[in-house]
Amino acid sequence: MVHSNKKDNPIISFIVPTYTQSKRHKRLLQNIDESCNLRYEVILCDDCSDQSVGDYSKIYNVKVQTNQVNMGPGFCRNKGIKYATGQFLFFMDDDDELCQKTFYKFESYIKGNQGADVILINFNDNNNDVMSNKIILEEFIKSGKTIENLKDKYIKKILDLHIIPLQCQAYLFNRKFLISNNIYFPNTYLAEDQVFLTKAIIKSKIISY
Repeated sequence: MVHSNKKDNPIISFIVPTYTQSKRHKRLLQNIDESCNLRYEVILCDDCSDQSVGDYSKIYNVKVQTNQVNMGPGFCRNKGIKYATGQFLFFMDDDDELCQKTFYKFESYIKGNQGADVILINFNDNNNDVMSNKIILEEFIKSGKTIENLKDKYIKKILDLHIIPLQCQAYLFNRKFLISNNIYFPNTYLAEDQVFLTKAIIKSKIISY
């Protein structure tokens, strides 16, 4: 049975596009549940797979949205934004894995950053720092500084390093911020993250970590 403290009024909505990867779903949902002690929901968007998605709703707070035709990850994530109810959205792929207790004790932090449009977290893509926020946040984390609004410094760092943020998994997004600013993924199969992230960063007023 799903614990009510993880089901009602979710703080985080995990949005996961998936295609013909039903064998990964149980491990994915277990990983999320073990990594988050906050109220959460999972929006699993099945992109017209030729495999059925198992019913895990009695164990985990997961909602399945199924496309009638294959539409790509951008469309699936937009569908997740539409059906999500969490305060913040976290985008994952079905083969991603969260570190142990990633979101433990995160509720107090979110309460102190209610106004944040985007929250940076450290996402590691096979130790490729350019694809994570590590290379950008390193100097702030080492100094122990608490910076309420990183937007200007974040953009400057990106420009100085001549890099483009590549992975939406390195951020939490305020759901109302995305919807009110009409920020969605393009319905493409490639580079949808970059377009989405560029719009989110430019239109944000407060970026924090």
